[in-house]
Amino acid sequence: MSEPPAVVALVDAREQRDDAYRAIGRYTVEFSLLVAGMREIIAVHIADEQKRDAAQLVLGSLMAQQVADPFFAICRAVGELDQDEQAIERLLRKRVNEEIEERNRIMHGDWLIARWTREDFKAPTAARVRVSARNVKEPVQQRNFTVAEIDEICERVAALKNHVWEFGTICTKQWVHAPDSGRPEERVRDALHIVEGRVAYRLGDRQVPWPPH
Repeated sequence: MSEPPAVVALVDAREQRDDAYRAIGRYTVEFSLLVAGMREIIAVHIADEQKRDAAQLVLGSLMAQQVADPFFAICRAVGELDQDEQAIERLLRKRVNEEIEERNRIMHGDWLIARWTREDFKAPTAARVRVSARNVKEPVQQRNFTVAEIDEICERVAALKNHVWEFGTICTKQWVHAPDSGRPEERVRDALHIVEGRVAYRLGDRQVPWPPH
């Protein structure tokens, strides 16, 4: 006589699941603000106030890379960047391009997030699976994330968003960087520098809020 099937006790993972949903949603918002900031700076630079909405309509149909490329091209063209500032531009551009690729992985991958788990098995909080028939060596790729790891990625994008906004508004002399606003005109190197391979604010300098008030 066969033995009865083993009964496996399941543990409710709803709280863990909802926290993972929150973190992934936060990434979506932070990335969208990064692109929106570049788009806004371009629109203000190329169109006067009466034509600003029309410029936004054109820019709004572009994908992230199609916004980033002209954004940095405009900054290089009008920013009068010295060697140190050119290095900041290259690094920011590299980071934005990398983040666009990461966004594609996050948004176009399949997320596996457990609703229930076993007491004797700790399932990953969130697993991102990407399937690519073109990838001969590894057509199916899985990366497991904790919520803390996703939040860390969100913090990285939030910092990049602020650095890009600061860089762009200085290069194009917009808003708080315009002399007629009562604030002296600045150079990129006055607000940003490179520390250990990363763009950072200079200590003691304020951060330009996004969006501007």
